[in-house]
Amino acid sequence: MTIDQLKPGVIVQGPIFHEPVQVLVATPMGELVKLSGKGLNTGQVHETILSPEQLAILKATPEKEPFDGDALRFRLGVEAMRLGLAFEYDPYFSLSIARVDPLPHQLEAVYDYFLKIPRIRFLLADDPGAGKTIMAGLLIKELKIRGLIKRTIIVTPANLSFQWQREMKDKFRENFEVIRGDVLRTNYGTNPWQEKNQVITSISWVSRIEDANESLMRSHWDLVIVDEAHKMSAYSSDKKTLAYRLGENLSTMTDHYLLMTATPHKGDPKNFCLFLELLDKDIYGDIESLEEAMRRQEAPFYLRRVKEALVTFPDPETGQVKTLFTKRCVETVEFQIDMDEYDFYDALTRYVEDQSIKAAADDSARGRALGFTMALLQRRFASSVYAVRRSLERMKQSREKILADPEGYRQSQIHKKLPEDYEDLTEEEREIILAQLEEVVASIDPAALKEEIMILGKLINQALQLEKREIESKLVKLKQVLTDQGIFQDPKMKLLLFTEHKDTLDYLVNKLESGGLSVTQIHGGMKVGDRDTPGTRIYSERHFREECQIMVATEAAGEGINLQFCWFMINYDIPWNPVRLEQRMGRIHRYGQEKDCLIFNFVAINTREGRVLQKLFERIKKIEDDLDPERTGKIPRILWPRGEELEPRFGRLGREYKQIVFDKEHLKKDPTLEWVTPGHPLFETVRAYALEQVQDDLRRGAVFYDLHIAQPHRLDVFSAAIRDGRGNILHRRLFVVQTDLSGNISVRQPTIFLDLSPAPRGTAVPDDSGLPEQTQLEQTLIQQALQPFLAENNDRREKEIATISRHLEISLNELIHRQNLRMAELLESQQRDGQNSLLAANIKTVEDRLDELNGRLERRREELLKEKYCTIAGIQHYGRAWVLPHPERTAPDIAPVVRDDEIEKIAVQTAMDYERARSWQPESVEKENRGFDLISRKPHPEDPQTAVEVRFIEVKGRAAVGEVALTANEYKTAERLKKDYWLYVVFNCATDPEIHTIQDPTRLGWMPLVKIEHYYLNAERILEKANGNP
Repeated sequence: MTIDQLKPGVIVQGPIFHEPVQVLVATPMGELVKLSGKGLNTGQVHETILSPEQLAILKATPEKEPFDGDALRFRLGVEAMRLGLAFEYDPYFSLSIARVDPLPHQLEAVYDYFLKIPRIRFLLADDPGAGKTIMAGLLIKELKIRGLIKRTIIVTPANLSFQWQREMKDKFRENFEVIRGDVLRTNYGTNPWQEKNQVITSISWVSRIEDANESLMRSHWDLVIVDEAHKMSAYSSDKKTLAYRLGENLSTMTDHYLLMTATPHKGDPKNFCLFLELLDKDIYGDIESLEEAMRRQEAPFYLRRVKEALVTFPDPETGQVKTLFTKRCVETVEFQIDMDEYDFYDALTRYVEDQSIKAAADDSARGRALGFTMALLQRRFASSVYAVRRSLERMKQSREKILADPEGYRQSQIHKKLPEDYEDLTEEEREIILAQLEEVVASIDPAALKEEIMILGKLINQALQLEKREIESKLVKLKQVLTDQGIFQDPKMKLLLFTEHKDTLDYLVNKLESGGLSVTQIHGGMKVGDRDTPGTRIYSERHFREECQIMVATEAAGEGINLQFCWFMINYDIPWNPVRLEQRMGRIHRYGQEKDCLIFNFVAINTREGRVLQKLFERIKKIEDDLDPERTGKIPRILWPRGEELEPRFGRLGREYKQIVFDKEHLKKDPTLEWVTPGHPLFETVRAYALEQVQDDLRRGAVFYDLHIAQPHRLDVFSAAIRDGRGNILHRRLFVVQTDLSGNISVRQPTIFLDLSPAPRGTAVPDDSGLPEQTQLEQTLIQQALQPFLAENNDRREKEIATISRHLEISLNELIHRQNLRMAELLESQQRDGQNSLLAANIKTVEDRLDELNGRLERRREELLKEKYCTIAGIQHYGRAWVLPHPERTAPDIAPVVRDDEIEKIAVQTAMDYERARSWQPESVEKENRGFDLISRKPHPEDPQTAVEVRFIEVKGRAAVGEVALTANEYKTAERLKKDYWLYVVFNCATDPEIHTIQDPTRLGWMPLVKIEHYYLNAERILEKANGNP
């Protein structure tokens, strides 16, 4: 080629460039030429000095399309682009490529809440068992498909890390690496947080370990998900836990921040407000505005649905919905300790009170640790006599060691203290700390130690006597409950029994096994393991499901295991944190449970601990009231008919996999098969490669045939985007603009190419010199498609931003008002008492705070304003094709199946009248090239706006009676939709139309017409199988 051909816009290719390059500027430099261009695949800027010899080996795409490109490759390119934007056309796209069965509330959360927020900051507070992991996985999948995220971190309790890793891999094909201490040590000198794009880590570990925390703070994430996020709650604004500080830091490190917990509220409104500030401290700046928002059910970024209100999709036949969760009956089993047992409790209480007084007088870490240990003793007594006796024995032994070596003890205790996030640690970590705290004493004075050892000895003897006589009231009540419920008579009946302490667990396992029951256990000292390794949690879970009657568990089983095959549960000990109580019940009361759940809570009513538990139940009632359990179960009507529609779609290729499948149904038989779908890494690689290979065909143009047209027309392929004021691309779609020989322009769907037949290369095309230029096509595209789409998007965005803005103004203005009141008080004091340094400092502090709040308010107003207004951006032209009447359309064997537009109009109208006559609601989608003409919905008998069944209907009309043909697109769509796809054939359209309906028509044995890419069926076969005939 010559330098004269290097005009701006021309595309050049050759061995000099690794991709096609569009010329931006070509500058002569003597015999050389400096070429500046943009790579079409990478967007990379190329600046190259070319010699005449190098210029000669380059090839340029002609300025005007010669229409000699390969039509099959052209169509492949359009499909590759369309599949890359499939999420724009299928609102539930990630469901089609994930191994999950969708439920209405999961679709509502992801598609009607998360994805409609430009910057996702959200608290999902559904009850346990609602499938929060699935919702998180769908969100990850959707955001990745849209190209909005690359780096994701999931922060969970330590015991859930590997479960998350397994679920993401098995259900969503997303590989996450768990980062723990061993990973940090292995990667010494590097930052694994920066190097890994998808990681899972533990809340407690990364909060407490300084190296882990510091290196994490040097990373940035596109999406942060926190599971069991209530562990990040703060006690107060000036007493923040390590986990809460982690939550604050994570909030600054990401745009998208999803907190998930079934128990976000600990019964304290101030604590709840602080928790929500992790999402947005401006929106949730004060308690009053939060409570007002909760009362109006308008709290931004917050969604809670309780189990009782979650329902299935409507039944196609009856329109009825069923609750997803069975009922839950929770009863309190009250008992009293008396006689010798109460004497022991009284003696223990005197010892605890005496030691607690000494602890209170010592305002040090040692004093606080001793006070905590004393409180724990009474909780252990409430658990079992055995548990408190084991603690007393360990304490006696430690004090005897101290008496022997007081100086050694003093040195060993220097660094021991109770961690502030003790309640958020794993059970194994708590047990280690408690063992250390049992060694703490009020004094190392020998006389005091000897006296305490004597008291401990008496308490231990009392406990041993009680155990030998087996008169412990709580154990007696347990045996009574088990007998009443029939567990001794029914070997298939299962029980989940929770205790707070490992000692009590050992005690109960022994007692239950001696009673002839089969028992397994889970506690904090067990590894996660697998199904085949005894002594691990997963093995115990399987053992419980398949063999044992009873599982005795500590808090280690309170999260992350699914035991819906069991419906009977006893809380032998009640945790003082209501969050843990709810989490426990969620192990059996969850999706998949088939029976109503029966749960017993054991409470000793004549002890201090029993009275504390009464307060606990009051707090639970407060939580239920604040979280509004009635704000649930609102399934958008548009979701109701999608239950059956959201069936798996087709996928793509494999490379070294042993076996691949394209149909999700095969996974039910063998879940180890590789399911290949859009979004699969291999598929995306092949799609990108295919698109790169056909670029020249797209630029040169191609020719197609259409069996059903009489006049040629031209098709131009465009993409266009919608962008907000912050530069975020909200949507990008593919469009096809059709121009006929008279210059009439219309917008079509990109699937139109699926209904066309490729013409041979070299096929002559009409002269298009008099047709509208590209700028006119873009104007029509904007007017007919982009402006309505933009208006729809702006309306939706305006409503979302209005809600956020309203709460922003309420929250920050309230904080500003308080500071103004404080300033008025200070100025009044200054005027009354005169100036002093302390007053001046206070005034300066309030001034700074007011400046900060006003600045925050202005910045947020500007951000929301930018998010509110959207514009059309990035219109790009990809290729042009001619569509000609098929040369075979008049052939004797083809002419009978050629569409007559007037006859088709009659047929479609007849079909719509037929649907309305049977009280269905038909909608025409003929112009959208979906592979069918109508969507018809059967309305719910009690709610006409809700559909309980859907038909996807292709209509074929004939003037008399004759054979019928389906295009390749229609036939493939029928194969995919199966029983939801209906063919309505209308014979005698020219005289007296008669309709014949066929469900799942591809089962009838259609004959392929290869040369026109159609499938046909004769009239006799249609009449034989129509109208319900098998």
